[in-house]
Amino acid sequence: MFNGDIAFDNSGNMFFATAAFKRVTGVSKYTDARLFRINAANLPTVAGVGIIPMTLISDYNTIDSTVLNGVGFNGAGNMFMTTRRYLGPQAPTMPPYRSELYASSLTGSSTLMPAFAPPTAGTSSSDLSTCYFPTAILAKFDVRLTGQNISGSSSLKWDVNANNEVQYFEVQKSRDGANFETISRVEVVNPDQLNQKYSYTDASAENGSAKYYRIREVTQGGTRYYSNIIKLNGNKISLNSKIKPNPFVNQVELSVQLATANNISVRISNQSGAVLFQRSYKGNAGTNNLTISELANFKPGVYILELNSDNEIIREKIIKQ
Repeated sequence: MFNGDIAFDNSGNMFFATAAFKRVTGVSKYTDARLFRINAANLPTVAGVGIIPMTLISDYNTIDSTVLNGVGFNGAGNMFMTTRRYLGPQAPTMPPYRSELYASSLTGSSTLMPAFAPPTAGTSSSDLSTCYFPTAILAKFDVRLTGQNISGSSSLKWDVNANNEVQYFEVQKSRDGANFETISRVEVVNPDQLNQKYSYTDASAENGSAKYYRIREVTQGGTRYYSNIIKLNGNKISLNSKIKPNPFVNQVELSVQLATANNISVRISNQSGAVLFQRSYKGNAGTNNLTISELANFKPGVYILELNSDNEIIREKIIKQ
């Protein structure tokens, strides 16, 4: 990232627009104008070192290959960006440029305001001197992602506010939280509805390693929006062996492995989803042997036993004789 400006909303979240500066086909040039957000809770209060979590909100492809100088917001929630538009290739020396002002009422979409001009020819516009940022500007295309580990798979869910304007979704995965690749495309359902819930299960999740996920939403006009990034850690809870006996008569025994000391929630449901047994046990780091003996009154049939520790879930089928 290189160059740009910042603004805050009334909750203290920081938004910043910036342009990248990188080598493109052997030429160093400005590229990729983007908008990011850092949540107020993640903003440091004192100087220090480390990593500050941030979320990529959207790309602004119409102002790529420019220097992005300033960003500001008006009371209606519209965003304005000042840029330096070069009038020729950015190599071997920087060519002449003109300052431009863009307006954006939706993240990812911007419109040039042609009447704008710098006060002095050949100089750059800079900060727009405003920090007013109402929530309305991002609410329409906000994509909120949640997830959890279930029996070794990553179960992802996200909510959409403008489903009728979406072309498709891309599920993206990373092992380091920085470099993402698309692992699946999810098509739109109920395209006439504004609000819609989506889900996806990554069955190829590697046990024992951290996984990072985000959703890229692509609108019918080709604009891309990104969800928040979530991190899922594997192997908080695992079974050392199969549940036994299975089929059972009046009790089952479990050998449960925990990475750290934590509570173990056990729940047994029938195939209709009705919960017939539920109890929490105090678990220690390492092996925990549990005996569930209150099962004599269960009718013969198939049941689902669910183990939950620190929001990581294991589900197994058990059969009553």
